[in-house]
Amino acid sequence: MRQNEAEITADSGFSADDRIRLTRLRRELLRALPTDIRRARKAYHRVASEAAGVMDAKGFVNHQAACKAALAHVESLIKLLRWVCDEDLSGGSLLEKEA
Repeated sequence: MRQNEAEITADSGFSADDRIRLTRLRRELLRALPTDIRRARKAYHRVASEAAGVMDAKGFVNHQAACKAALAHVESLIKLLRWVCDEDLSGGSLLEKEA
């Protein structure tokens, strides 16, 4: 049984306007994030492939730090995508609504 709008707003702490804004944000992110993740992966692969040109220890350490940062960026985007794909505040999946 679903809660009524007032109970959902009271439980979540979000006003009806906030819920609408969050839903719009999630839909916008759902459209944009797959492309952003592809770009970040390509950038990581580009940085990682430059390892052959790194000869000294200091250069390798810097290269490794750049790779870690790129992977952290990809991971953050994936976490954001998971949040977007979770059930929205009204109880339905955005993926189901987009279909």
